[in-house]
Amino acid sequence: MSKGSNPDKGPDSSGFFGSGFFEWQLAGNRPETDEYRYNEKKYWGGFPPRGKALDESFPDWAIGPFAKHGGNPVFSPQPGAWDSGRFGGGVHNGAVVKRDGWIYYVYRGEFPIPDDELCATRKVDGIDYLCDIGIARSRDGIAFERVAGPLFRDGGDEVYSFEDVCVAEAGGRYFMFLNRWDWLHHDDPSISGVFLAVSDDLIHWEKRGLLFPGAKRIHRNPCVLQDGDNRAVRDGNGRFVMYINDGLIAFSDDLLNWKSEEVERSWPGGEGCFALSPGNPERPEDIVLFTGGHHTGHFYAVGEVLFSLKDPASPLDWLAFPVLVASPEIPHENGLAANPPHSPVSPFRDTVFFTGMTEVGDSWYAYYGGSEFYTCLAKAERRRTMRKTDGRISMERLGVVLGPEGSKPFTEAKYNAGMVLDGDTVHMAYRYSVWRTWFDPSRQSNYAIDQSRYAKLTPDGKLIEDTGRVLLAPSGPLDASGCQDPRIVAFEGWYYLFFCSWDKDLAPAGKDKARVGVARTKDFATVERLGVIDHYTWDKDAYIFPERIGGKVAYVHRVEPNVQIDYFDSIEAMLDPVFWKGYASLVESSTVLRAAFPWENGKVGGSVPPIRTGAGWLFLYHAVEPDATRRNGFVYRAGAALLDIANPSRVVARLPYPILEPEEAYELYGDVDSVVFPVGGYVWKGDLYVSYGCADRSVAIARIGLSELLDELAKHPVK
Repeated sequence: MSKGSNPDKGPDSSGFFGSGFFEWQLAGNRPETDEYRYNEKKYWGGFPPRGKALDESFPDWAIGPFAKHGGNPVFSPQPGAWDSGRFGGGVHNGAVVKRDGWIYYVYRGEFPIPDDELCATRKVDGIDYLCDIGIARSRDGIAFERVAGPLFRDGGDEVYSFEDVCVAEAGGRYFMFLNRWDWLHHDDPSISGVFLAVSDDLIHWEKRGLLFPGAKRIHRNPCVLQDGDNRAVRDGNGRFVMYINDGLIAFSDDLLNWKSEEVERSWPGGEGCFALSPGNPERPEDIVLFTGGHHTGHFYAVGEVLFSLKDPASPLDWLAFPVLVASPEIPHENGLAANPPHSPVSPFRDTVFFTGMTEVGDSWYAYYGGSEFYTCLAKAERRRTMRKTDGRISMERLGVVLGPEGSKPFTEAKYNAGMVLDGDTVHMAYRYSVWRTWFDPSRQSNYAIDQSRYAKLTPDGKLIEDTGRVLLAPSGPLDASGCQDPRIVAFEGWYYLFFCSWDKDLAPAGKDKARVGVARTKDFATVERLGVIDHYTWDKDAYIFPERIGGKVAYVHRVEPNVQIDYFDSIEAMLDPVFWKGYASLVESSTVLRAAFPWENGKVGGSVPPIRTGAGWLFLYHAVEPDATRRNGFVYRAGAALLDIANPSRVVARLPYPILEPEEAYELYGDVDSVVFPVGGYVWKGDLYVSYGCADRSVAIARIGLSELLDELAKHPVK
């Protein structure tokens, strides 16, 4: 692909960058000359000339080609309603998000400025409208019904125009970002700019206010980075990303508080439409930013710019042609009504602009504004993963549910979380680490403290609440450096927590050791410590089976580099130090799983507590492979095996390849790079859900069909 010769600013920037309004708009006089129609050579928003046809092959990072839906428009102004439109604006530039089998459309609806005392004082020559936000929904993404709106016409906000929506979901909440304008002060960042509202149900919204009131210039057209299911995506540093306008980008740790900055190299197109990662599942680090391709005239078309999760602020490549442009032969894209007699409805002919896109089946659905009056649909084939062409299966990522509290590496992190399903609630215990600003590696661990804290999820893997409540914390010399990587097992009326107890801070130099701590709880409100299993050497990655095996408590643990299972009459017997002092002679006979494939030749360890199935005990484990090409010199992956139901010390099947490995930026880059570390799991509605730590910084959820996994395991029996 060719690239622009001057990526710092587009060639037409001097006449457009700024508040985002055309001079003719504010003057109330729309020019009719061809200068203001689509002219790719003259105005294509800082992009180089096309040089190829729209139907030519796209690079593997790009999305397209797009085909316009034959039944457009799919959503129109409603006569007599609040969003009935006006000459020049209707219903358009909305966001889409999926919930409970519906596609919700959070749209911009326009209407004439009301003739009342409050709004009369805000009128400006040339601008005769206001906008508010409405909600519609559809089962098929084509036929929409209105369900709410207008949302923000109260509390004195009646004077503002709310426009051009972006919505992203995180942890079961929805975050709406849009433009708020006061026509008397459209270039004053303390009054106009990017506005935030939040919701738990997509119907009722809480207004949070302007995000950048202290900015030096207007911030508009927020595009928060999201995936194909419209979940907010973090970059390689664990931050949420917002593309704004004209070389502005912002970052956030929580989607509520944002800090913007000027980029060193602006990107073509300037005004963002939608930010997606990834577009191609085989390129998980890609960011595709759709841009408006704005110009000194008035037309808009849609282009694509490539970024990376490693560096979201630096454009890497861009298409040399727009992927969506207005068609003059289509009335509703040429400023005319969709239905005969096609009377004029908008001065914004040649305008195609979208702020909402989502995955539907095997397609991308992009909802664009036709002439700034209608909502239209364009589809592009979604690139399918090639991962299964060799017969392998892999887990589906559902995204990060708990992230670090700070964006800087080696600060507060949340990762390696155990979980257990209890009715319609998932209890989660995650590892919480705070890095030291200083440490003596001969006397201390790298972390100031490791705690186990509590969170709740829905069964489908969405965060309900991160309570931050401490379940386990260092309490003595044997866990002075932390209580790490808690596994949770429901067993005989209790929830048992097994964690790594590390003593390095108080141990003699070179004599530190990791042991297995054991605790239990009924309700995750109070936790009873039962003791520490004091092995003769380092031991970790431990838990028990959720039921007795032959009347015995079956205990899984790892004396490096292999996995062992031992059997006890009771939990108390398991804690008896006498047994463990002589364990060196029993390690080999207790070993169940050892490295068998190149991707696990460093060491293996138990991950998710065993899950009973009709085919045997499902046993997920992690494996480490030395890899000199990676910064840390190794990579963690996850594998699957099947253990005999009556004698789990016998492996009956085992996949020769991993079902999860570091691919996403949040898995590849963190405090410890190239790590996926499964810890918790359960089965819900036929799917296996797994929580795993990502690069020692965050917790993510993945899932896979249980029957699919068992069928694949059946193909790989262990002789």
